[in-house]
Amino acid sequence: MGRHRLTRLAKRNRKALDLQAAVLLFTLILVAVSAPAQQCPQACPGSQPRGMVSAEQQTGADGCAKINAGWTALPLTGGVVDARQIIGAQPCASDPFDGIEKAGETLIGGATFQTPTGWVLKDKSIIRGIGRGDPESNNSVIEASSTLSGPVLHLASSPIAFEGVRAENLTVDCNNNDNATGVLDNAAQEESGLRHVLILSCTKIGLDIEHGSQNSSFDDLEILSAGSSSATQPVIVNTEGPIRGIHGITVNTWSQPYPAVAMQIRTMGSYTDMHCEGATTCFYIDADDITLMNVECGSNVRICVQIAPGVQNVTIMGLFSSAPNGILIENNLPGTSPVLTNATDGAGIGWYSIGDGTPPTVCSSSVYVTCTFKRADPTPSSTPVQRIAVPRTVTPPYLATGSRPNLGQQRARVR
Repeated sequence: MGRHRLTRLAKRNRKALDLQAAVLLFTLILVAVSAPAQQCPQACPGSQPRGMVSAEQQTGADGCAKINAGWTALPLTGGVVDARQIIGAQPCASDPFDGIEKAGETLIGGATFQTPTGWVLKDKSIIRGIGRGDPESNNSVIEASSTLSGPVLHLASSPIAFEGVRAENLTVDCNNNDNATGVLDNAAQEESGLRHVLILSCTKIGLDIEHGSQNSSFDDLEILSAGSSSATQPVIVNTEGPIRGIHGITVNTWSQPYPAVAMQIRTMGSYTDMHCEGATTCFYIDADDITLMNVECGSNVRICVQIAPGVQNVTIMGLFSSAPNGILIENNLPGTSPVLTNATDGAGIGWYSIGDGTPPTVCSSSVYVTCTFKRADPTPSSTPVQRIAVPRTVTPPYLATGSRPNLGQQRARVR
């Protein structure tokens, strides 16, 4: 074999290899084109995770309709509707949860949802914002339109008890609508409540915790408004059973006329870390078995804590008032020291306790309270009042009758 023959053989082999490579490449292209879409165990890169829907990508006339469409698109097992890409002013025509019976979480971002109808959360559902939204800010706000009547946000509404219903990190704005109220809870129970929520500009009622709400919890709240009427009720706690309590709240009416009572407490529980400004009476206690702790009242308050007649088993720890001529505690129980003022006790009291019996035992760290650890009259009339456990109910009477009671009237307590 000569050198030229070897050269020709090498060229032929190279051409054969080039042809084989071309055939292989063509085959790979055909396989790639005809292959089915990528299947990902959980989520493909750049897509929504399984069980999460982007509300902004749904079809709807407004932001609320898109959230509703997102919930409709989720399976019956529920999931997460992410509405954080819906931003700015969002005039809505309807409740985004209307017709939805799925559990899960709704995420809202820097948007103000202006609603003509209240948002009603469902069983085991959570709505979570990116933070409180003050006027002109870009955080998460649910705002009453001028035509809304009733609560802006309703923590469940059903003849059956709901659990795990919460609103967090957002603002509920009544928008000075005289027919709107802030947040109503009359059915949500264990693991339900509010966390890091501002309730703003409610001229009627801010936070209303009513019959049917039991064992829920409300943490780190602010109820803020300008003065509109002495009949304004910033906070009402009036359930038939206990709640976990309110832990961390500021109730502030920054201008006159101040409300007659800032916070009406008619339900047993613990109420801690509370601050109040702008009210005739800040905290009105009208139920047995109440604990108040770390309470502060501002200079524009006449009575810091007022205790209704007949109340027993109340403990107050750490009470302070900056009102120079204010009343720290006004006790309307017969046979007890009725009034402790800034003039007598300075700006605060370490502790104050009312016990059981008729008249009840009373003691305090104040030198102006004569402690009565023993009853002077051991007759049967002075024995402790026997209270019957309250049955677990969830339907407020006014929902059954269709008429709302006069919440300003003093309600009879169940013993």
